[in-house]
Amino acid sequence: KNKALINSIKSEKQKLEKQYQKLSADLQNKYKDIARYISAEKRKDSAQPVAESAAMKSVLSLCEMIAESDSTVLITGESGTGKEVCASYIFSNSNRRDEAFLPINCGTIPDELVESELFGYAKGAFTGANPKGHVGLFDMANNGTVFLDEIEELPVSAQAKLLRFLETGEIRRLGDNNYHKVDVRIIAASNRDLEQMVREKKFRADLYYRLSVLPVLIPPLRKRKADII
Repeated sequence: KNKALINSIKSEKQKLEKQYQKLSADLQNKYKDIARYISAEKRKDSAQPVAESAAMKSVLSLCEMIAESDSTVLITGESGTGKEVCASYIFSNSNRRDEAFLPINCGTIPDELVESELFGYAKGAFTGANPKGHVGLFDMANNGTVFLDEIEELPVSAQAKLLRFLETGEIRRLGDNNYHKVDVRIIAASNRDLEQMVREKKFRADLYYRLSVLPVLIPPLRKRKADII
């Protein structure tokens, strides 16, 4: 009787696990559809970047060349120079243009939630967690592009996970023991001097070099006054 009961419990457990896996996949596809819709609407609303100055025309020309690649991009420049505009421009000219484009401001997510928001979490990962688990933004953007603005604000633990993703293409949800592949292009941006932050040990050197495969520096508006009007 005990053996029959154990087998029955195992069978029920396997059935529930299969249902959960199907539910997770359905949720992931639902979120990806939402992400694609938002990206499509964003492309409709976004106009051609303003470029009258030689400096900005040079930046956009570089962005067009970069778009043809699938490598990681690091956009730097002062606040208000148009880093997200350039990120969107790269995405719109890339072969991922029909997939999701998710802009994420790393400075607006509380440190304790960054990992779960970016990479998701498994069911029961921590007290108060959604019992069904949570699909992270990287899974939502699968096959598309993630724009990480204010990348310097990422906490050290999330920096390590992002570095591993850039090296292997794999992420692991909080509370999960298994890694899984995600196909996402990363475009990062910062208005800080990341090299200086590396020297001050406030930002990982290995992550900085992984991010700056294709660097783009946007000059401030005062150096391209032809764009003002």
